[in-house]
Amino acid sequence: MRIHIITLPGKILHGSYVISQLAKCWVKMGFEVTSGPTAVLDAEIGVLHIDATAVPAGCIPGNPRGRPLINEKILDISKNRISRHILSKNSDYDGPVIVKTDGNCYGTQELRRLPLFSIRNLRRKITHSLPGISWKITRELPHKNYPILNNLDEVPEWVWKRRDLVVERFQPEIENGHYVLRVWLFLGDKDYNIKMYSREPIVKAGNIIGREIVESVPDALRKIRAELGIDFGKFDYVLVDGEAVLFDVNKTPTTTAKEQPSENLMRVATGILHYCEPGQDPSRKIPPANPESA
Repeated sequence: MRIHIITLPGKILHGSYVISQLAKCWVKMGFEVTSGPTAVLDAEIGVLHIDATAVPAGCIPGNPRGRPLINEKILDISKNRISRHILSKNSDYDGPVIVKTDGNCYGTQELRRLPLFSIRNLRRKITHSLPGISWKITRELPHKNYPILNNLDEVPEWVWKRRDLVVERFQPEIENGHYVLRVWLFLGDKDYNIKMYSREPIVKAGNIIGREIVESVPDALRKIRAELGIDFGKFDYVLVDGEAVLFDVNKTPTTTAKEQPSENLMRVATGILHYCEPGQDPSRKIPPANPESA
């Protein structure tokens, strides 16, 4: 059986993508794995792996044989579609807020499509190269960071006029003086859930000081996953007063693992069998995981 990973034209499927690690497992399980753009899905299983907030219509292959096409239903992961906590200028809310890009991952993919010498790119360069200048003055968010403000009154007027920005309630999870971020990674009926700690309110790979596996995933998140129709991906969330608050949905997640896939990823990789028809399971025993891999 062949699994074909569908990418943007000219896009290299680099090793930092989780799917690249999963592909190593799939090969060991007996699958053939290919990647690249395609007009028609002729592999037994397809994975729509388009690293963009909204999937361009031209990237979705024809599927005349009705083969499983993973993530064919989740074509838009913008904050305006995913978030349940977006505020307007006149919202009845007096707590802290956070300003984010509507696009996934700080709007990186969308920013790359801007003209090189555009006014926005000039403002971004000024903001990133001169950190002493306030982002409120340059009108661009800090580099790979989201500003946190005390209340809606502190949000600059120009933010409300930008369609590529959103304002959300800032709802952190704090445990023993540390900020917490929970990550749920899943494929089909397999998943794993981790909890990460940081001293910084925006928890990301560079400032994590500890992590642990968490066994349970809130039912509310499973419901949201079903509503979105997402087969493979990652949810970033926190628990506030016992309730799950979803921050981000990512259908092309990345990993810091450089060597062999971890035991957790090996287990997630077997979720591909969820999409195999009866009698088409090429799976073999997966070799032991490298305990030092991420």
